[in-house]
Amino acid sequence: MGNYDSESAEVNFEEFFEIVGDSLFEQSRDMVHEANDENNKTTEEGIEREMDETSVFSETIFAAKYDIGGNEILLTKYFEILKKVPSTHDEWTKIADRFNERWHFPNCCGALDGKHIAIQAPSNCGSEYFNYKKYNSIVLMALADADYKFLFVEVGAYGRESDGGVFARCPLSSALADNTLNFPPPRPLPLEIAEMPFVIVADDAFPIKTYLMKPFCYREQVMSHKIFNYRLSRARNVIENVFGICASGFRILRRPMDVKPEHAKKTII
Repeated sequence: MGNYDSESAEVNFEEFFEIVGDSLFEQSRDMVHEANDENNKTTEEGIEREMDETSVFSETIFAAKYDIGGNEILLTKYFEILKKVPSTHDEWTKIADRFNERWHFPNCCGALDGKHIAIQAPSNCGSEYFNYKKYNSIVLMALADADYKFLFVEVGAYGRESDGGVFARCPLSSALADNTLNFPPPRPLPLEIAEMPFVIVADDAFPIKTYLMKPFCYREQVMSHKIFNYRLSRARNVIENVFGICASGFRILRRPMDVKPEHAKKTII
């Protein structure tokens, strides 16, 4: 599970590098000094120069370039920082207030959806990774707040599975069902008296729950249902936009990854 608190655990790359830079450099230097492969030989000054790049993504590239295993350290440190998820009433309430302010959908604690990430089919995999869009993929299940920040990420499910099936087996589903995420108690909607629960919004591929809201059926809708669906879709589009932003910034997400699924998971995260 990779996620972060949008208020108290927001991480910028400079702060992140200060945390992981030393340990990543030490292991990188030691392993480079031990390497005998002429193609991997470099100088300590060269390593230091490349390690000065403070972007977490340039550090991943550095580790892969010299084949020194530093990406394992990087991912471990990265997850330690990003694993903190909102866990108090106040944190969830701030997220819900932001959704109401920006997208006009009250009591909403996040937008949920799945995205198919194209991969080359592994050997002897049959149709496990073959999705309804007619290509092989693994599923990225994610929850985002109103400002396009990830709150939860789960990646690696078979492409043939539906979003509802992937959600049913991911840790977020059980955490919501047991309320271990500590959702706030119900509160009235604006200009209303009746109390309504806090929810996550999703499309009609997901099951409807007290904590998970989906659109009304599109057949023979009355006007109130149409208005509700418009508001819900407007809030739910946040996660669609997040996926689009990621694909725009990281072009590897636009083409099939020619690596093993377990390596594709690390690349995506």
